[in-house]
Amino acid sequence: MTKTDKIIFKRFESIESLNQYAANKLIETIKINLKAKIILSGGNTPGPIYKKFNDNEVQSEDCSFVLSDERRVCLSDKLSNEGMVRKYFKKYSDSQILSLHDPKIQNYLRETPSYDLALLGLGLDGHFASIFPKMSNLNEALFSKDPLCFVSTGYPDIPRITMSLQEILKTKIIILLAANQEKLTLIESALSSPNQMPISKLLESAKNLLVLTIK
Repeated sequence: MTKTDKIIFKRFESIESLNQYAANKLIETIKINLKAKIILSGGNTPGPIYKKFNDNEVQSEDCSFVLSDERRVCLSDKLSNEGMVRKYFKKYSDSQILSLHDPKIQNYLRETPSYDLALLGLGLDGHFASIFPKMSNLNEALFSKDPLCFVSTGYPDIPRITMSLQEILKTKIIILLAANQEKLTLIESALSSPNQMPISKLLESAKNLLVLTIK
């Protein structure tokens, strides 16, 4: 384990052990606080983590989950992050998985003082959530106090909703998944030479960031 002033790097022998550790952090967070509020990442990377989490016996009817970002498609679409999470989180009620499609979600997030844990992915272009380097409203996504930002950029090229950086920074512990050498190199480069990539802004601003990677 390597530690800087604000960032801890934890290295694993395999992706299996990394995924198990991340699942255990989700479990531990709910054990500590049955009313925990947790931000989840979409995409393919966290799927095995969510499966391991769903297989455990820990459950709370009072905790809640929300996606860091969502594609503006119906929940049955294979590209829906929320649809993917609902598929894995079978032990939790529909109301515990908050929807970024809900017209009331902006106000709910504004009234949320903090989150207990966030699980974020990282793209090789330096994006996290759906905050992309060349999006037209990048400054809004990075610096606005509004919880959510509407995005027209990304791959695949479909409209999205993303949490703003400032909303994500309300989280007590942020876990960043960087499971291959390319992503780790990207992070190390951004730390040594801060740049305009979104991930650089997260690294600069987060106060309690845990980076999970492979040895």
